[in-house]
Amino acid sequence: MPAGRPTKINKPLIDAIKKVVDDNKVFICTDEDLVMLINKELYPKKISIDAFKRWKRGILPKTDKGSRYVAEFIHVIKVALYKEKENLFRKLDSGRAGEWQKYAWIIERKFSEWNLKTISENTNKDTVTHDFKVIYKEEDE
Repeated sequence: MPAGRPTKINKPLIDAIKKVVDDNKVFICTDEDLVMLINKELYPKKISIDAFKRWKRGILPKTDKGSRYVAEFIHVIKVALYKEKENLFRKLDSGRAGEWQKYAWIIERKFSEWNLKTISENTNKDTVTHDFKVIYKEEDE
């Protein structure tokens, strides 16, 4: 029998995240904002911002590795990030004079794959970065 507390990555948490993401048509928020909105749905129970950030990075307690909700948690978070990116690009393309820079700035800082400075600093002829992993090119023979 495994020791420790039961996982907080469970159906009520997944349902709370889905509700927050689905209820917010314009979804642009920080992790802190998202946790606050999730905790509002989970009240009186709650999760900490530190735990949320660890889970989002894939750092889970050993008892959580077998949780059937971990994959769903990761999927729901990815959907939320995609929705946020989609909304930002929609606003960027809206054509409002003088506002596109604001959304371009947010996109650059929130999503590293759209940050040209980061891309140019990390570009190296020996490596290719993709999906948070560094893949080394094989030497030409």
